Amino acid sequence: MDRNVAELFGRLQKIVVNGSLVPFQGTEPMQAIGLKHDEFLALGEAGLLNSGNKSKLASDGDEIYFFLHGRRKVVRAHMQGAERYGLNLDGHLLTTAGEQLVAVGDFSHDEAVLNSILVWIEHLMPTKASLFIADVPAGRTADTEGLQWAELPRRKLR
Repeated sequence: MDRNVAELFGRLQKIVVNGSLVPFQGTEPMQAIGLKHDEFLALGEAGLLNSGNKSKLASDGDEIYFFLHGRRKVVRAHMQGAERYGLNLDGHLLTTAGEQLVAVGDFSHDEAVLNSILVWIEHLMPTKASLFIADVPAGRTADTEGLQWAELPRRKLR
C-alpha cells in the first residue's frame, strides 16, 4: 500500500460503523472527512473497499446497535414497543483487508466527524426512535451490558 492510499484510508476509518460499513458518498460522515470521488475510487482500486451495497441491519428486539469501534463508542436506537425492525443501510463495505486495517487502526478523535456519524444514524431511524450513546471500555467489543447510556437529543431533521 502506498503512502497516499494509507493516508486516505486513515481518513476513511474515522467513519466506519460496525467494523465494516462506510456511509455512501454525499452523506454527512463522508463530507466531514472530505474524501473526494477520485480518492474514494483509489481505495477501491487498492482492494480496501467494495462498491456500494445495500445492507440490512436487524434489531435485537426493540434495539439496534451501531458500534463505532475506533472511537470506542456505541449508539443504541430504541423503538418502544417494536418486536423487531430493520434498517436499510446504504453504504460501502470494506474488504477483508480493510476490516483488518480498521481492527488495528488508530486515529485522532474529531468531534465534528463523530457528530456527522450521529446525524447519519439519526437520518436512518424513524422519528419515534430514541437514541443513546455509551463509551465502550478498552478490551470490550459487542457486549453492551452494564454500559452507562446517555440519551442523544433528536434534532428536527425531517
